[in-house]
Amino acid sequence: MFVLRTFVFTFIVFIAFGSISAYSEILSSGQTDVTKKVAKIISFFDSPQGKEAWPGFHLSTGPTIIYFGSNPFIAFDFKTSDSSWIQVKELEPPAMMSQVDRWNLAHASSVSLNIENQLAYIFDFGRPDKINDEELGTFLHERFHRFQFETFENLPSHTVFLDHFNIEQLALTLLENQMLLKSIHDVSMEALKDIICIHTARVQLLKPESLEWERWQQRIEGTADYIETRTFTLLPIIKSTTPLLQVEVQAKKLFHYRGLIDSSIKWRHYPVGNILGILLDKLGPQNWKEQVAHGLGPMDIAGKLVQINPNEFKRRLIEIKDHFNFTLAQNIAETEVGKYQADLKAVDGRYSQDSGAEINFLIPPQMKCSGGGGRSERTYFLPDGSTLDLGRGASWRCESKSTNALITLKSVPISYPGILSRFKIEQTALMEIDGHHSSIGMFTEEKSQPFHSLSINGRTAIIEVNGSGTISFFKRGLLITLGSQAL
Repeated sequence: MFVLRTFVFTFIVFIAFGSISAYSEILSSGQTDVTKKVAKIISFFDSPQGKEAWPGFHLSTGPTIIYFGSNPFIAFDFKTSDSSWIQVKELEPPAMMSQVDRWNLAHASSVSLNIENQLAYIFDFGRPDKINDEELGTFLHERFHRFQFETFENLPSHTVFLDHFNIEQLALTLLENQMLLKSIHDVSMEALKDIICIHTARVQLLKPESLEWERWQQRIEGTADYIETRTFTLLPIIKSTTPLLQVEVQAKKLFHYRGLIDSSIKWRHYPVGNILGILLDKLGPQNWKEQVAHGLGPMDIAGKLVQINPNEFKRRLIEIKDHFNFTLAQNIAETEVGKYQADLKAVDGRYSQDSGAEINFLIPPQMKCSGGGGRSERTYFLPDGSTLDLGRGASWRCESKSTNALITLKSVPISYPGILSRFKIEQTALMEIDGHHSSIGMFTEEKSQPFHSLSINGRTAIIEVNGSGTISFFKRGLLITLGSQAL
């Protein structure tokens, strides 16, 4: 009873006086510590040191709203007349707190939402008992992505990596990783020459699409990791480790994360861009960040710093291959490729044996679709650069003047690339076409029929279409064509 009276009294004070000076009485010590650190990060990027970290990047260009799994919410640089938001006197920059989730913020994290005509960045630091300093890096990394997409030029609309089964380039990737790790503690032109030497040999084996993919990944994910390292070097608010040690730990993890192939396509580019940024701060042109923003990758800029004649290139390449046992690297790459291809074949076999109905979509050009993303238990990269997902959860919304559709994958066992996605749903999934109820398995003849409303509700996927379209039934599945021009 005493605890209840105390809470009621605190809440009344919170509302009645319009401001709160002891916000730490509402937050746990861990939440209070993180909130103060977020305030310091926001202020840092409005200081001259913040410009040194990355020119033009400011978190204060819009509100920042943080929470810890649920309310209360703490907002910086937020303007509102909503009485549930109370000023917090202790924090700088200006902050407000609310225990009311008017905008359903508790279901958003690492996203930007328009709230009262302000583009607010929302971030969930998670449960109070799980708070750690690593989340501060994620908070900054994801916010930097918004800045990149707002200001970076020449961002490709579509890129793919096509050389993940090339054993020679994978083996050279292993050596390139070793050179990058060495350079963390040896920031020198000699270390950079070794990196560029191996990289030059490797990119000669890459298709143009793969090279563009790497440039894109290192510009976006690599520099987002770099901004974490540079910020916490200039603003030492994380005491559990040093920024360079964290770079090394993260690189060793991601250079092997989910195997050599997945790492070479995706995960290695986070530390690659980060390490190259550290090298460029010491060795490169002062405007290397502006060059990245205009379209060059960190490796492009690093390559311009060194001059290696053909004889030196040949000598360095031989020495590096001997020192790091290139033959062993080739054997590792060959083994990884064989296992990966065997896994893909096994997944194909499981998909073929699945008795469910395959669902495909046809979307007219005038219809706009958004969404995708989501999470998967496992993602495989196919030879054409597209992806196959296991246990995928995702959603898409497609809209036109005549049709609205929402496709939700709850946990589809296997989904292949397609328009939205190609997957199977159980034959017992309930289906409603223009008010008529049935199940997918009841349709045994091949036919097509128009509809004005369609609903499919299965264990792993839900499809809701309001508006015109056509559904076509085939022996192995169905095709859903959306829009008024469906035939």
